[in-house]
Amino acid sequence: MKKIIALFTLIIIFSSCGPTKPWTRWDKACGAFYAMGHGADIASTEKALDNPNNYEMNPILGKHPTDTEIAVWGVATTMGVLIVADRIPQIRKPLLFILGTLGFGLGYHNSQL
Repeated sequence: MKKIIALFTLIIIFSSCGPTKPWTRWDKACGAFYAMGHGADIASTEKALDNPNNYEMNPILGKHPTDTEIAVWGVATTMGVLIVADRIPQIRKPLLFILGTLGFGLGYHNSQL
């Protein structure tokens, strides 16, 4: 849990940086796509870990994180990615699209366990 608290601290520090470029309608759509994909990954991870034979491969969470740890991790990483996308508009669309696609893929993988 200390690692997750450290991640939240970094997010808060990074989010207090200067002004950013406004988000277009397409940027917002990419952000929503990312949030849904990441949400699918988090929800399917939580469900897959209900089976005691399954384990998490995330080194920060450990093999058997609690549902609370998974939820906090999901919120922290979602906030972190959205803040990075906000602060670096040049990579905003590809970052959100790639990570959203990855989230949906991991969500599908987890649902097959």
